[in-house]
Amino acid sequence: MEGAGLTQEQVAVRMQTSQTVIARLDSGRGKPSTRMLERFAEATGTRLRIVFEPAVVG
Repeated sequence: MEGAGLTQEQVAVRMQTSQTVIARLDSGRGKPSTRMLERFAEATGTRLRIVFEPAVVG
């Protein structure tokens, strides 16, 4: 959110949710759904990108 120049409250308003939900996302607590992450990306002007990469074996 800092990179987007937005407060948790501003993101919450854009996502139509509570600041508490955004604080939970920001702190890394909980496991947000893909839809929640998409909404977060849209609200912050970013793009959600999920990538599968090979594991390093060795």
